[in-house]
Amino acid sequence: MQNADKIIYISEEYTKSCMLERNDKLLEDSEYCICYLKENCIKYGTLYTVSRAKNNNLKIYNINKYI
Repeated sequence: MQNADKIIYISEEYTKSCMLERNDKLLEDSEYCICYLKENCIKYGTLYTVSRAKNNNLKIYNINKYI
C-alpha cells in the first residue's frame, strides 16, 4: 500500500454489498473490463460487474474465450 497513488476504502468492515460496491468503484475509473465469465453464468458478482461495464460502455475482454 505504501507504493499506491491512492487508497479508497468502501467500508470499514465487511458487508453484504461491499464487494459489489468495490467493483462499481473500479468501473468508475476504468476504460476496460477484463474478466473471466463462463457462458452459462446467470448470477454472482462477475456477471453483475460485466453487465455494469457494458452499461457504462467499457470495452470488455473475457479471457474465458482465450483459455
